[in-house]
Amino acid sequence: MSLKTLVDACTSSKDWTHAYFLIGKYLELDTQSRNGFKKLHENWKEVMLNMRLLYTDYQEHDVIIAALMNLLRDIVADAVLRDRMFAEGWIPRIVEITKRSDYCRNRALKTLSRILMHPSPEISLYLYRNSFQQLCSILFESPPESEDADLVIQIMGPTLTGLLAVGETPKIPNTFARAGIDVDRLRTLVLDRMQGCLYNKPDNAASTCHELMVIMALAYAYPEANLSTPRIFECFVACLRSSSLQIRVLGMRTLHSVWGTVLGPYTGPDVVKLVGAMCKGYPAHLNARFAAHAPTQCFAEESLNSRMKFQALTEETSVSLDWVKFGKEIAKNIIAGEAAIFPLPFSSEKCKLDFDTWFDAIPFAASVLRARSDFDSADLIEVKYLMNVGQWMTAAAIAQKGAKRSPNIGFWYQILCASAGEAEGVRLALEGLKCPILAPYTRSSLLYTASTRSFSLALKNLTSVEPGDRVHDEGLAYLNICAENLETLVKVAAPDFTALVVAANLNLLVQILLRGPEISPDLKALESTIKDAREISEIDDLIQGKGVAFDARKVKDIILGKLVTVSTEWAEFIQCTNASSLALVELAAKASKPGAKVDPQEIVDMLNKTHLEEPQRTTAKFIRSDQTEMRLYRCSQCQNPSAAMRKCAVCGQACYCNRECQKKHWKAHKKACKSAVLSA
Repeated sequence: MSLKTLVDACTSSKDWTHAYFLIGKYLELDTQSRNGFKKLHENWKEVMLNMRLLYTDYQEHDVIIAALMNLLRDIVADAVLRDRMFAEGWIPRIVEITKRSDYCRNRALKTLSRILMHPSPEISLYLYRNSFQQLCSILFESPPESEDADLVIQIMGPTLTGLLAVGETPKIPNTFARAGIDVDRLRTLVLDRMQGCLYNKPDNAASTCHELMVIMALAYAYPEANLSTPRIFECFVACLRSSSLQIRVLGMRTLHSVWGTVLGPYTGPDVVKLVGAMCKGYPAHLNARFAAHAPTQCFAEESLNSRMKFQALTEETSVSLDWVKFGKEIAKNIIAGEAAIFPLPFSSEKCKLDFDTWFDAIPFAASVLRARSDFDSADLIEVKYLMNVGQWMTAAAIAQKGAKRSPNIGFWYQILCASAGEAEGVRLALEGLKCPILAPYTRSSLLYTASTRSFSLALKNLTSVEPGDRVHDEGLAYLNICAENLETLVKVAAPDFTALVVAANLNLLVQILLRGPEISPDLKALESTIKDAREISEIDDLIQGKGVAFDARKVKDIILGKLVTVSTEWAEFIQCTNASSLALVELAAKASKPGAKVDPQEIVDMLNKTHLEEPQRTTAKFIRSDQTEMRLYRCSQCQNPSAAMRKCAVCGQACYCNRECQKKHWKAHKKACKSAVLSA
């Protein structure tokens, strides 16, 4: 059959679905099997040459254009082919078709939606920079209940959230301003759809997630609008009432991140403020919290005693010049608590060493202890010195050797956590908490590290992949680590422990995240957690001299102020999230209950073994235009599916869509693959 004969056959029927069948047969396209996709990889140039001819020469034939859009929609299920299409300039052609006001536009929108089914920062950037004005025009002019309006939202959601990963979000306001996009109108339209759920009933609830993505990206891009638009925060609080953990985590992560950007991190009080507040005294109802701890366990009193001990020690050493005792006493205090070392003026009539302060004498004392083979004491005081002068990496290197030599000293792990990445910090903190030699302050610090870093990792992991994936399972484990360690920290830490106010407010957020849909309107289930957060915040206010706003505290106030009212005002939206695609995937994967108790040792083992398992091939499922199901292998790095993957030549299990993905994945894969060739 010639190309002209094909065109005549397509146009004579005036049925684009018939043209879709004829063109597919002419091009020998088989997108119903992996072998068909493999053949398409091999014949790519010839197939796309003919498609370009049809697109360029027969623009006036709607049936041909619509058929081409549908064929492209099938093809882009393979992410490698999708990327080749993008490189060859097909996405601008598809966007051009959306300017028509017929069924061709509908097919083009469906193709763009399918293109974004697999993440691609490059494509997200292109669409946001070159097509958002057109997409907004379609959205604003289309009836709210129309399929075209739904499709535009489905395109906007992944496009905007794809920008978060590449740091483009701060540039959105300028880009949209240059394009003349009415952001206020867009925001209002999306919020109306979410709150009313007029077009997102449970039988079509997938778009609920895309609308949430749009409003989430706009919340990051326009922080000042969040402050003047209460409905933005209401929709994220409403997410916390969803039965889907995925939806709840999206809501919590956005609230926490947005306010973290606006307010910055909690800095904490200095020792002078702590001691001043202790000397003034606390109200009776707050003293009850202090009464549960020995005075020496409270940070203010411990700091004051530490200064007095250090001053007495310097006075004694100035006479005795016993550097061994000087170093040993400091080391003993470090193990017992948060020992401070002060730059007191150095003075000694007997000593000929040239130090400006007693703090400067610490390295010399460490060298004396090493000469006596007391390596633990020497390393302890030198690490403390290095911390104070900001040489954290050097301090961590010494602490690492100390932990191997004397693993029972918890102080090593406190230092190692400070210089470690998030996941490694959690593992080290949990290891440190098992140490028999653990000062109260060190224990609290390790609990704080384990819980706060786990919170961050849980939010990232639970929103980056689908339930059932290993990364998602790790996210659930991190959420359990966070919940258990926060609960312990709030119980055992001294009330004036630095940043306990962060932990107390975060503990409430985590409890809401875990139990959101089950919490009754009277909030009785949270009564004791709310009381802890309120009293510890009051103590922090008395120490700081005024209420200090930070992310966890501000988010807690917003949630408690709206958690009850959103249950009725956003009831339909909450119902839609319960039946959304994210919720359905979650149910299908039979995800573990987030509130389940987990043995801390099991979690440590999981973190130690992360990425050490033999890689397993996984597949991605999609539905073709004719509603048949297709599965393709996923790339071990980017998780995008394709029929033409590169297998790891050594293990034969890991597979990649291109050489770049293989290089990026090697750091994680080499632990399981152990390839001598690639390691070299």
